[in-house]
This record gives sequence, C-alpha cells and structure tokens, in this order.
Amino acid sequence: MRIAPARWFPALLLVAGAAAARPDDAEAALRRQKAAVADNLKKLQVGATATTETPDLILVGTLPEARLRSLGTTLQRQYATAYKALQYETDKPWSGKLTVYVFADRGQFRSFVRQVVQRSPDDGEAGSHDVKSITPFVAVGPGKGKEAATPDAQAGMELAATLLAGRAKSVQLPDWLVEGFSRATVTQGTLAAASRKAQVVKLGRAARDAWNEALPTDERPILWAAVADYLFYGKGVANVGDFLLGFRPDEEKPMKTGEDALAAAKLTPEKFEVGFAKWLRTR
Repeated sequence: MRIAPARWFPALLLVAGAAAARPDDAEAALRRQKAAVADNLKKLQVGATATTETPDLILVGTLPEARLRSLGTTLQRQYATAYKALQYETDKPWSGKLTVYVFADRGQFRSFVRQVVQRSPDDGEAGSHDVKSITPFVAVGPGKGKEAATPDAQAGMELAATLLAGRAKSVQLPDWLVEGFSRATVTQGTLAAASRKAQVVKLGRAARDAWNEALPTDERPILWAAVADYLFYGKGVANVGDFLLGFRPDEEKPMKTGEDALAAAKLTPEKFEVGFAKWLRTR
C-alpha cells in the first residue's frame, strides 16, 4: 500500500545524543528512526511513497510497492551475508534498524543529499550513507548514464559499504577495499562471482595489484572485488577486525597499504598471495 509521508509515523520528540547499542534502546531507536523518515519525506515533498520493513532494515522510496518489497528481501539477505563475513560480535554499529531510502528519480536522490545530508551531491554520485547519526541511513538513486547501476543494484552496494564502515569504526578504508567488498557482497553465490575468478586468472594479476595505483581502470572492479571476496568470504584473513585496523594511519606511516593491513592480521604478503592464487582456481 502506498502511504502519504505525513500519515506514516506519529511525530516524536527527537532525543539528542549518540545512539547506544544496548538492546533496551532498540525500540526507542526504531521510533526515532521512523520519525526521522517522516520528517525527511516531508522536507523532500516527493509525493506518495511505498514502505516496507525487514528484520534489520526500513525501506522507503518512490519505487512501486512490489518492487520495494522484493528489494527488501534481497537487501536483507545481503545484509545477513555481509554481517556474518565482517565478524560482527554482539552489537550492530547502530540501534534499531538501518533506513534505506530508494529513489526512482535521480533528482529526488540529489534533493535528499542537499536537504537531508546537507551537502552538494557530486556530479556522478548515486549513493550516500551515514552510520554515525542517531538515525543511520543509506540513500540511493539511479546513476548517471546508460551504463550506470539501477537504484536496486546501487542499494546493495551502498548497504555493504555501510556495514563495512560500521565495522571499521573510525578507520578510513581505501576505495579499492570499499568498492571491492560492495561488489563481492552483491554477487555472492552468483555466476558473476565465479566468472570473476576466471577473469583474474586470465589477467594474470596478483592480489597486491589491487592497491597498486597503476592498475588499469578497466581491471579495477574485477580485481578489487576478487581480492575482497577472498578476504572476507574466502576466509583470506582469520580476524577481520585486525585487518581493518591495519589501515589506521600513524605518524610513521600516514597512508597504510594492503601489506600493512595483512601484517596487522598476522599474514605475510607471500602467504596471502599463495592463498589467493589457490582460491582463484577453486569452484
């Protein structure tokens, strides 16, 4: 059922302060998040919207209701997949649920970035997220150009990036890892993931090429996703937390590399390369 934004959730008093991850705060956080959704939609004035919920997500947007519900099922599965791979222990990086805004129109997404995120959207931007807010969210819209991802596909990528950011906490991760993990997550268990392995073998690339700035642009999505797939889903590292913390800069080295992260996870580059090469040839 399509529901007008003004009638969806009752107005609530928003409580200032950081969101705690205690179980007894989950219900209050959920009420706060739903109130924020109603307020944001009122600001945007996008007209009628569809809404749906899953165990971990609130989805709202201008897609048809049936399509949004189907996307919710897909995103919940991807959420569970990424959550497990990232080795979250007992607490999520937020209380309540994560809100996912999905806009069918690019202008609606750009308006969200300007009015809700309160910044100017980049020219080619199609996704945004914030896990530090007391009302954490993901927002996506159509990409720019004929070859751009659909809002549905973009939502999966942004969701994976959001969970990765939550697990890394304050550590700024490199682009190759964020994009690679996002692509690896949305293709888990598909023919695309298996095909990607064969592509990397054909290219003759090593894992360390993923963080080499000289890597050709057209090869980056393939290798980045393959290395991230091995890291997180192929059990390339035993302790994900240690690996992610390995990217934290220090005075001695303000820009950490994949080798630094591997060292933090107690892996030598040589051992990682052997494991990656073997994994590429498994089905």
